[in-house]
Amino acid sequence: MVFILTGCKNINHDDEGKPLVKVGDKILYSSVVDQLLPEGTSTEDSTSIVQGYIENWIRDNLIIMEAEKNIPNDLNLDKLVDDYRSSLLMYHYENKLIKTELDTIITDAQKKDFYTQYGAQFILSHAIVRAIVILDKSKDKSFTKWVAKAKQLQDNELLSEANKKKYKILNNGSTWIPRDDLKNYIADVPLNSCKEGFSATFSKREGNIFILITGYYNEKEIPPLDYIDNKVEQVMLNNRKTLLLKSVRENLYKTNVAKRNIKFY
Repeated sequence: MVFILTGCKNINHDDEGKPLVKVGDKILYSSVVDQLLPEGTSTEDSTSIVQGYIENWIRDNLIIMEAEKNIPNDLNLDKLVDDYRSSLLMYHYENKLIKTELDTIITDAQKKDFYTQYGAQFILSHAIVRAIVILDKSKDKSFTKWVAKAKQLQDNELLSEANKKKYKILNNGSTWIPRDDLKNYIADVPLNSCKEGFSATFSKREGNIFILITGYYNEKEIPPLDYIDNKVEQVMLNNRKTLLLKSVRENLYKTNVAKRNIKFY
C-alpha cells in the first residue's frame, strides 16, 4: 500500500526517478520499484521482481479505476477513510501501550487462583488421559511376564525398568493428551475402556505394545491446570489488556474534563 500510494503521485519530483507505467492518471515511478530490490539481488531476480510488481500494480489500479466509477451515491468515502485512519491510529497506540505498560508476568499462584475461580470456563469437549506406552520390538514372550511385574511399580520405577530392558518408551505419561490420540499408538485400542488404571498388552507387527492409563478426565469435566496452563495464561493476559486499555481511556477522559479540553454543546 505504501509503495502504491508513493508511486501514484502525478507530480514528477526529481527523486521519483523515471516513470515506468501509467494507468489512467496514476504513474508508477522507478524510485518505488528500486525499494523492492535488496542489495546484491541478481539481474535475473531483479527483473522477475520488478516485472511481477509492475503487473500487480497495473491490475490493482485498473480495479481501483473501475471501483471509482461504481461508487454508490450513498457511500461517504471521506468518512470511511477518516474512520479507517482513526482505527489505525487507535490500534497502533493501543499496541504501543500494551508493549510498554502491560504486566506480562503471571505467577503460578496467580494462575492457580484464576483456575480455582474460573476453571469452569475451560470444560473439556473430549476425554483426556495420561498414558505410559512401551514397545518391545523383539516380540519376546518374556515381555508379558515383565509387564505383570511392572504394573505393580510406581510410574517412574516402571519407566526406569523399561529403560534397563532397552524397551522403547513411546509415551512416558508426563503430559495429558486427548484420549483419541491413543489410536496413534494402537489403532484398535478400546477407547471407552481407557480410564485410569486400565492396562493391556497388544501384539502388533512392530512388536509388543504395553499401555497403562495413569490419569483420566472425561469430557464436560474441568481439566487439570497443567493441561490448560497456556490457555489460562492467555485469558489472564487478555483480561489485563482489556483492563489496561479501559483504564487509559477513563484516565484520559477524566484528565481532559478537568482541563476543560472537552466542550459539550
